[in-house]
Amino acid sequence: MAADFSGRMNYVEVQQLFDELMPAGDFRCYWKARYLSELPDEMIDRAMADAAAAPSANSLSSLWNFGGAVSHVPADETAFGDRSMGWMYSLDAVWSDSRKMPRTSRGHEQVGKNRLNGITKDAFI
Repeated sequence: MAADFSGRMNYVEVQQLFDELMPAGDFRCYWKARYLSELPDEMIDRAMADAAAAPSANSLSSLWNFGGAVSHVPADETAFGDRSMGWMYSLDAVWSDSRKMPRTSRGHEQVGKNRLNGITKDAFI
């Protein structure tokens, strides 16, 4: 699934983005992200490869743009203060079998290990 979330959205809309895909209590989730200072072709290829190797149909590999107006808000004016990145790469593994957790951090580890020529920084989500 591809979607364009580049338009203006209020906080509640963002919080409800995945409600239909992941109803509360139906799934286990493990989400990791990395901040990116730029978005080279190598990173897009990595995100596409991770999406193709997803542990379930509900898992997501997504790239989020945080540049522009977002970067103009001072860090102390919101709960989410770090606005130094231009992009965020998010790996969101979702599964339903409570007995096992898929190996979901592989893509995150590979991006961090390679550091993609110094463009990444760990993110907490």
